[in-house]
Amino acid sequence: MRAIEPLPASTRSRLRSTQLLTSLSQIVSELVQNALDAHATTVDVGLDCDGWSCWVRDNGAGILKADLSSMGTERYRTSKTYSPSALGELSTFGFRGEALASAADISCLEISSRPSESKQSECWSVIVKGGEQLHNGRALRWKLPDAQSGTVVSVRDAFYNLPVRRHSHPSPTRTLELVRREIESYALASPHVSFSLENTAPAGAPSSSKSAGKVLVIPKTMSPLGTFRRIYGRALAENVEEINVGAEGLRLKGFISLDGAPSKSHQFMFVNNHPVSSSELSKTVDTTFAHSTFAKHAYEESGKFTPEKPHQRRSPRKQEKHPVYVLNLTMPSTAFDNCLEPSKSVMSFKDHNKLTEFLACAVRAFLERNGFRPAKPRAKRRHEEEDAEFNDGSPRKKPRLVTSDATPSRPASSSTSTLMFISPSPTTATLVPRPSTRQSNVSNDEIGWRDPATGRMHILDKRTGNTISREDDETSTAAASRGQRSIVDTRSLRTHGKGDAPTPMWIEDVFAGWENPTFRPSAIERCVSTTVQTTSCITGHTHRHSCSAHQSDLVSTAPTSFSRDDLRSATVLGQVDRKFVACILSETLVLVDQHAADERIRVERFLRQLCEDGADLQLLEEPVPVLLTKREATLLATNQRFRDAFARWGVRVEANIGDDDDDTWQEQRTEQSYVQVWVHSVPQVIADKLLQDNELRDFLKSYLAVLETEGAPPRIPEEAPWSSILQYYPKALLDLANSKACRGAIMFNDPLDLDRCKRLISELAETMFPFQCAHGRPSLAPLTSINALQQPVRRKVDWDAFASLEEIE
Repeated sequence: MRAIEPLPASTRSRLRSTQLLTSLSQIVSELVQNALDAHATTVDVGLDCDGWSCWVRDNGAGILKADLSSMGTERYRTSKTYSPSALGELSTFGFRGEALASAADISCLEISSRPSESKQSECWSVIVKGGEQLHNGRALRWKLPDAQSGTVVSVRDAFYNLPVRRHSHPSPTRTLELVRREIESYALASPHVSFSLENTAPAGAPSSSKSAGKVLVIPKTMSPLGTFRRIYGRALAENVEEINVGAEGLRLKGFISLDGAPSKSHQFMFVNNHPVSSSELSKTVDTTFAHSTFAKHAYEESGKFTPEKPHQRRSPRKQEKHPVYVLNLTMPSTAFDNCLEPSKSVMSFKDHNKLTEFLACAVRAFLERNGFRPAKPRAKRRHEEEDAEFNDGSPRKKPRLVTSDATPSRPASSSTSTLMFISPSPTTATLVPRPSTRQSNVSNDEIGWRDPATGRMHILDKRTGNTISREDDETSTAAASRGQRSIVDTRSLRTHGKGDAPTPMWIEDVFAGWENPTFRPSAIERCVSTTVQTTSCITGHTHRHSCSAHQSDLVSTAPTSFSRDDLRSATVLGQVDRKFVACILSETLVLVDQHAADERIRVERFLRQLCEDGADLQLLEEPVPVLLTKREATLLATNQRFRDAFARWGVRVEANIGDDDDDTWQEQRTEQSYVQVWVHSVPQVIADKLLQDNELRDFLKSYLAVLETEGAPPRIPEEAPWSSILQYYPKALLDLANSKACRGAIMFNDPLDLDRCKRLISELAETMFPFQCAHGRPSLAPLTSINALQQPVRRKVDWDAFASLEEIE
């Protein structure tokens, strides 16, 4: 057996380096953290994704000449050492002393620095590659201005010894966007520091194009709010409430905007100025907002709040807004652990429950102050809606958000707008809130009502509309006092065997001359009277007819699944009730929803045209102007892959924001809130839908948010089937295609002859997903097996009793 030996030091160092620095964006992040820990007030970043290089320059404290010789060759050397007793006071990003040594293992690292304590005018540098020192002396390439302290760290040929890492690395465009997001995050946490990002890729490189040169310039500001407005413009932060609350060693500072955003890309959470990735803290904020009316009632970018009219149904495609916030949670460093993974963006907390409750309380207070009432719990909402005001039996009118003068208006910046709820005033009678069933004899289906003429209290049955006096009800039976309605004993209606007595001739004569208005002979030659329901058909229903007790004798033997082959070989019987098409599939009687079936046929035809065959373009005679925020327009103008992603789906956008190298233009653009872009073409299939109202604007905003957070989709082969392309298709366009398919499909009450029914089922059988409509609902329901209907069950009929009744008449 071989002995267990330690790995060589060089191997251990390389293994650790590959875990700590996994991408160019992670390298830049570590170098920016070092600059901030050195108390820099200016941080400049350069990035060449095609050349696998980057550099970070700062005006911080610098590094002594004596310490430079060990930088990059020795691990765990840092100026931020601490004792266990001082751990709670530590406020720096780094403390392990690994970043520079790790960079030297996987790249060619050059460090040039001039310390603030030194009076020398020379900059000294060290060059290390693969753990081996190549130069230690006066700076050769990177030099700082005279009499200025600071450090320049340059990384070249990153991951030269890790070809697999290069192969799996994000694309240059995506890497540039990730670095930009990192710098923006640090700028929000450190508003007193100015940042810049430059794309140093040479001309002709894939990542240069429009984004070459200065990509980002963020000057110093007085607060995170000022920095946010400089980065993203004022559109999403015109009306905000600044937050500064604390309790029991915790403090929350920052701001929350009253304006909603189409995505979550403008949400920033920090703990002691450390950026935190998606965590329980962000989920707590999102959950608290989700339990309020913010998503529907947040302010529009136009500066107005337009509450929905009571008679209007909210469109399911209407974009709900996400909160915009920058929040920094400060606490003792002993209360959390950020050493769970190398990037230090994942944290574990000592008292998680206390922390989340503090955060939720602060957010709830903001929502209440600004009129975004908490959403009612689903279990209680039904009961509270029953206690609504009663207006001539009309549907309940929901409260709406208005300002105190009933004219919604935006509050001033950084101020609180007081909103209140009002409900329609009662016009005839006042509905008394229904007490708890434990304290009242009013059942769940009954509500108390006071007659405005007599002043007497009555019990109103919601289902039937019948009323009884409360005084009479109080003296009724014990069952009624418990809130139970008396019901008819239906046990005598159950089946007691097959009816074997002959049917009188007069009954047969009546049925012979009666034409069934529902099951017409032209549609179904012979119908068996049965009400058998499968479990899937009655799931969720709590009220059933009393005659369903005898149905246990007819347990459905219908199969639980069908295939497209079953649809191809289906026997079409005809239309039922102008809503369904009755068919026999695998000896099972099924009803096919005629609207859902036609909707599925139409939507797959649309999607095939949009995806598989390439979208047929409708060139617009006059380009359509669309107003986007400064940030959104900048993303479109500087990112060719984003524009290509829109063009892939038939939307060609032109965005011109000027020359990024023009400092004057940069300053003017910073003050802008909106920039106008132009749309030259749209997909022909959904052009009519996309050009209605604000659909085009909403699509541009929502898909831009997806591209910013997830990156552009991969290049899709032209021969790929539409079903495989669908996973990349923008949700907003998919919703429009579904909507168009739904609106133009066969509706309920549309008559269909037998030939049209057969054609409908035949076309449905050729679809990819025949058993669900465009919105995911089932398109058919099995009733029962045909074999179970061979011996029909009849309720026992006493024909002698009918005869005696005839004699009496």
